[in-house]
Amino acid sequence: MRIEIVNRQRVAWVPVRLLRALAADLMQAATRRGRPRSWSTLTLVLLDDRGIKGVNEEVFGRTYVTDVISQAYRPQPGPEAGWSGELFLNVQRAVTEGA
Repeated sequence: MRIEIVNRQRVAWVPVRLLRALAADLMQAATRRGRPRSWSTLTLVLLDDRGIKGVNEEVFGRTYVTDVISQAYRPQPGPEAGWSGELFLNVQRAVTEGA
């Protein structure tokens, strides 16, 4: 599985290598515990309050800040067929509430 990380926030430094390793471990654990799915790509998008509010409005029509938004997409035909997913993570909220 390919894990992509897109950092669109400047609130806090994020250890990208550790985040990628954690995401891989969590996906493996989730696959063992749930319905077996073949995942091709997981994209983690790191945002601040403003960024996630925009995603929340675009995806769900909600006009407020949230901590995380997840999306899963069914496999598309092709050589890398498999489920793909996006996690939009609010780093600003994590820093504020985790302190």
